[in-house]
Amino acid sequence: MMEETLSSQLGPESTVAEIQHALAELEDPKARAVNERHGDDFGVNLGKLRAIAKALKTNQDLAQKLWDTMETPSRLVALLIAKPRGFTLEQLQAWSKEASTPKVQAWFLSYIVKKTKLLEELREELMRENDPVQLAAGWELTAHQVAKDPGRLDLPGLLDIIEDQMLDAPDRLQWAMNTTLAQIGIEHAAVARTRTGNWRKAPGACRLSNFARMHLAICAHLDQRNGEEKSPGLIHRSEPGPGSVKPRSLATGRCPVQHLPLGAGAIWI
Repeated sequence: MMEETLSSQLGPESTVAEIQHALAELEDPKARAVNERHGDDFGVNLGKLRAIAKALKTNQDLAQKLWDTMETPSRLVALLIAKPRGFTLEQLQAWSKEASTPKVQAWFLSYIVKKTKLLEELREELMRENDPVQLAAGWELTAHQVAKDPGRLDLPGLLDIIEDQMLDAPDRLQWAMNTTLAQIGIEHAAVARTRTGNWRKAPGACRLSNFARMHLAICAHLDQRNGEEKSPGLIHRSEPGPGSVKPRSLATGRCPVQHLPLGAGAIWI
């Protein structure tokens, strides 16, 4: 196959130009069209791209040169061959600011940042950003820390920010905040239940905020998973609004928050 031939021609000594040529040969207009609908700008099959990275092996210097091309396929390869612990905080900050497309940002956070000892330092820097794309990266790392290192976080404070800002946030930032909210509900149920105590006593389900409804959905899911008795009528179900997505049944064992829509005001449980 062509991709096998291309990857077999590449190795640790390959130049940036040779790698870019191989990636260009793998460009698929149909794949690009699909990716563009999700905000990305490349058309290379990720399995084939990974095969190229495997042939190149780990190489921090080459990774930096590929990153400097500013081309998404080359940057994805760079993220696969870079050494996570070979980055300084300043380099992580620089790469983060340039990792603007969804796939590049996701791989940067997963394959580089989450494998470094500088994760928390970078997270704190990103959480102070005004740029929503950079702030979204900060919230993605915050969701990670909720599960891995919650002692560094002010969970009630995070819930205050989410309640105040999430529904008006741009899509990518909103989803990252939503992921953090879900992680708090899953990993720290007591915090979620404390915050929903007053909402449960609201004089009518229709008065619950979307934020409160999301928390109630989490609590109901956890109650069912743990076999606890649920009070009837905790979750107000209404007709879905424009652009909303019906979440999967709580019986699936997956937190329904993961299936909530992105559009502000479209949340439906």
